[in-house]
Amino acid sequence: MKNKVSTETGRLQKIVIGRADTFSSNETFYDPRSLDSYRKGIYPAREALEKDLEGLVRVLTDLGVEVLRPYPIAQCNQIFSRDIGFVIDDYFFKSNCIEYKRTEQKGLGFMQQYFDIEKIIELPDDVAVEGGDVVLFGDVLFVGYSAPEDFERYTSARTNKAALDFLRRFFPNKEIIGLQLSKSDTDPLQNALHLDCAMMPIGDQKLIINPKHFLNTEGLETVKRKFAPRNIVTITQEQGSKLWSNLISVNSSVVISDPTFVGVNDALSALGIEIVGVSYRNVGLLGGLFRCSSMPLSREDV
Repeated sequence: MKNKVSTETGRLQKIVIGRADTFSSNETFYDPRSLDSYRKGIYPAREALEKDLEGLVRVLTDLGVEVLRPYPIAQCNQIFSRDIGFVIDDYFFKSNCIEYKRTEQKGLGFMQQYFDIEKIIELPDDVAVEGGDVVLFGDVLFVGYSAPEDFERYTSARTNKAALDFLRRFFPNKEIIGLQLSKSDTDPLQNALHLDCAMMPIGDQKLIINPKHFLNTEGLETVKRKFAPRNIVTITQEQGSKLWSNLISVNSSVVISDPTFVGVNDALSALGIEIVGVSYRNVGLLGGLFRCSSMPLSREDV
């Protein structure tokens, strides 16, 4: 079967889910949510993280999704598989991610089993991008990025303007919409680590969005024009910082979410979306959630 992903909501067939059995905290933090969790004394133990991830794997498997896991790498945080690679159409892109995450990419050594070698793309050195900043919407790519001054200033800035330019050249027939995100290395309320922490297409032409995470009104309005107003679920800055947008669609009518996300779950249910609950609060304390810890390899087109 040809592996391809062109949307966030087509029927999910094959996915890589991160792993926590190799997790080790060295008390060095690269995002404000992890730092905040540590300072508050609620930084999660490896066993709690494993419980969350294995619960997600069980649910996906029960829903008929083929689940793959990265090769284990000792003493390595391999939870957030979205950071280190991403699929657009039938291409697999190896992320030029933040330096401390590059060891994780060794865990994806099996990609040649799923993509032709010429479809596995090594990015130019000047292109910095992580998969959470690339959101697929058919012939549209939403790309979160930081302007040069923010990219140099913030560790939490993971995708640069060069990535936006690269994707425009690589996919000349797609509409590439660049969206500048708010960044902070110390305040999780002010930081959108990736675009999927600020917005996510859900189900059939629906959208979850936190307007406060976008630096310019023009980009925000460009996104919103792609969706009918009645299909847009707006979340608050606090809800956004808890990653209420960082969900996974199993298909156009079924979404995986945490049961505690009552407001967004109720809003999606009112729009005809079935919510499958998976407790994921421990993973959330590290600054990522369902989409951050998953990398789809194959979805049906919508």
